[in-house]
Amino acid sequence: MKTYNLRLKKTTVVYLVLLVFLIIFFVFPLNNRVGVSSVDGTLYPSQVITKDEKISQEFYANVDNLNEIDIKFSTYNVVNKDGSILVKLTDDKENVLFSKEVSLYELKDNESFVMKFEKIKHSKNKKYTINIEYTDYHKGNSLAYWYENKLTGDNLLKVNNREIERSLYFEEYGTKKNYYLLFYLAFAFVINMIVSVVNKEEKWKRKILS
Repeated sequence: MKTYNLRLKKTTVVYLVLLVFLIIFFVFPLNNRVGVSSVDGTLYPSQVITKDEKISQEFYANVDNLNEIDIKFSTYNVVNKDGSILVKLTDDKENVLFSKEVSLYELKDNESFVMKFEKIKHSKNKKYTINIEYTDYHKGNSLAYWYENKLTGDNLLKVNNREIERSLYFEEYGTKKNYYLLFYLAFAFVINMIVSVVNKEEKWKRKILS
């Protein structure tokens, strides 16, 4: 009898632990980082951005909980010791979500500039705009952006408000809820219940037969 009660207590504890984890992972599921490239074709470096050029790229987000955008620049192997640009992200109501003045010295050839900002909930399929322009230009500055030589969907690239048949290359990142662990815990919970019921039936059968 004591052994049976001990097993019953252990089974109850297992159920309770599994139930607690099920509730936790249902309310607070794990978040997986999701990344999407803005283009999928051949990439080219643009001509060097000039002093008075203002680059503007509209796009519709492909991920929810958008919190990072990486823009790939080229310097044509030039190390820019002077100069700076302003990189800005706005939404469709022109609210500024990210704005930073960046020294050209920090931008290395064929490396990405990372824009990190507060997570935007329900960002998928909503319109945003990336803006790039010089705030401090020096003769000899060499900076270009990577692009695909065609228009990608409704993603308009503009230079000084003039539409260009190309799309800026960047990568957008967000998070996606992961319920896989919740599924495995629920599966374990059900299997445990089935095994427990089968064991109880076997015990009753043995008890009746004896």
